[in-house]
Amino acid sequence: MRVLEVFLVFLRLGLTSFGGPVAHLGYFRAEFVTRRAWLGEAAYADLAAQLIPLALTVGLLVGVLVWWAFSRRQSGTPRTDIQERMVYRLAHRKGGRFTLDDLRAASPLTDEQARAVTARLLDLGRLTRDGDTFRLP
Repeated sequence: MRVLEVFLVFLRLGLTSFGGPVAHLGYFRAEFVTRRAWLGEAAYADLAAQLIPLALTVGLLVGVLVWWAFSRRQSGTPRTDIQERMVYRLAHRKGGRFTLDDLRAASPLTDEQARAVTARLLDLGRLTRDGDTFRLP
């Protein structure tokens, strides 16, 4: 059994096998025990007994990482970067000038959020104000 041959078999199985860990174990058994006779039934059973907990652990880890990444978006804390992008897009659509009324009408921001994001952008020097009109510098 050559290293290249083992690599190519695993590559083919990885690219063409569909399903979860249990389905992959079936594909591996057909290839390693039945087709190529690299392993006997007992040796494969021992190997599968070691792979199932590993597959479940990896699946759990992926699930936790996905939950962590997307729960941060749902946490209720305002995403100031998204709010700032809303203001920039509105300003560009309005030719670089807009009012708070324009912002309220064209975005899902509340009055308090609209005032906070424009104040933050004014403090950072990313907007200028002329009366009720905000402008991009």
